Amino acid sequence: MVGQKVSLEYVVPIAFERLFEDPFLGADLYRGDLLQAILRVDSCFWNEHIDLRFELDSIVLEVTLFFETLQFQLEEYQQLQTDCNRKEESY
Repeated sequence: MVGQKVSLEYVVPIAFERLFEDPFLGADLYRGDLLQAILRVDSCFWNEHIDLRFELDSIVLEVTLFFETLQFQLEEYQQLQTDCNRKEESY
């Protein structure tokens, strides 16, 4: 429903309830597609519904912090793998 932009003033709060539990929730096609649909909602809607925009900002901040932390851990893991491969090659 969010992707179809139908009755957003009713559908978005319901979507937020689910996104607060799991920002990467899959709605129809794949994990995270509900958040993607919400992010595609026209800016005019958010300007008319400031309270919902603040809720979206909260979700976006949570996801951003998650990815920043994950990015650091992924880079650290990749570096360890590179170091391990170099050690194996030197034997």
